[in-house]
Amino acid sequence: MCINQGYIPPTCKMDGQLCWLLINDGKNPCDGCNYNREDCKGRPKEEKYDSEFYRVTVCIDNHIERERQKQYEEYLQREREKDKRGQEHAKCNAKTIISIVTDIGR
Repeated sequence: MCINQGYIPPTCKMDGQLCWLLINDGKNPCDGCNYNREDCKGRPKEEKYDSEFYRVTVCIDNHIERERQKQYEEYLQREREKDKRGQEHAKCNAKTIISIVTDIGR
């Protein structure tokens, strides 16, 4: 239907229902498509994000994501250390209980 009405070329690789939903939403299906334009013969992708502001924003977002990942890894390390201390404490308690039981049994 989208092909017959001229919204997309006959060689389009995108799913028909997805194309129709995008068109009904007032969007150009070719803008969000990642298929090779040489294969589908679609319209060139409109580069909405080709600005210095966008590149700086992406750089900041990437930095924030790296910091978040670093903080998460540090959190996981602290949790592992806490678990290890808990296991050592449990072993110590088990030895104490065994020792008390052994002393009572004498």
